[in-house]
Amino acid sequence: MTSSPSITGFFSEHDAVGIVCTRYMIHLFASKRHPYPSPRSQWQATLPTFISSIIRHSGFETTVAAVAITFLVRYKEAVPEHVAYNDEAYRLFFASYIVASKVVYDYNLGSLRFWKGVGSDMFSFAEIRMMETVFCRVLDWDFRVDSELFAWVKNVVDRHLFSMGVLPKPDDICHECRDTSPPPSYEDATRTQGRQRFSGRDTFSSPCSPCESSSEEADQMALARMLFQPPESKKSNDDGMSSWFSSGSNFWSTLKQRIFGLI
Repeated sequence: MTSSPSITGFFSEHDAVGIVCTRYMIHLFASKRHPYPSPRSQWQATLPTFISSIIRHSGFETTVAAVAITFLVRYKEAVPEHVAYNDEAYRLFFASYIVASKVVYDYNLGSLRFWKGVGSDMFSFAEIRMMETVFCRVLDWDFRVDSELFAWVKNVVDRHLFSMGVLPKPDDICHECRDTSPPPSYEDATRTQGRQRFSGRDTFSSPCSPCESSSEEADQMALARMLFQPPESKKSNDDGMSSWFSSGSNFWSTLKQRIFGLI
């Protein structure tokens, strides 16, 4: 993956939006225990290029990226202990962007093959399907866009683009051309059934702050506990949870197995 574009001298609005989205993702998902440029936060240097590539290859309006950020805010509110390690930041944005595109355009625009190409073949078909499923589950299959949050994100993006010289001053922007109203919510029968299947489960109580734990593995076990452990067993020991991450098992592979087992 190439290095990120510099703050000065980038060539398109896509590059600027990539920088803005990365800055906010650092705010949401960077580890307080291992701050940048810690080895565990190397994604912060290359994420702008990845995001700008996603926007460019998809051919969608930058509004989709703004909606994706609002969904990531809701994701973080639902799972406040989630910290991004390794390639998780790429996976989080990619999953949110896929869901956001369906919300903005109100239907499924692309096949798995399309999204595999958008992601420059970084993820397999199974990984793309799994990432979207996990992301939708954390959002409780609720894809409504908060109008105030959406307007705030759009304002932040536009003002950053102005400061980078990509857009005119926000006060001079034609709002008839740049609609700030939120898109409709996207929902089909499959997602409605899935959302109902998870209704009533108290999966996000008693969050654990990642900066209070001692290791990356402890962060991941806290996340898995919040997502998958039944409410009645929250006070039990962590022996079963710890085994998920033993022998160098991959965290996202574990999530894949657990999420498909639940749905």
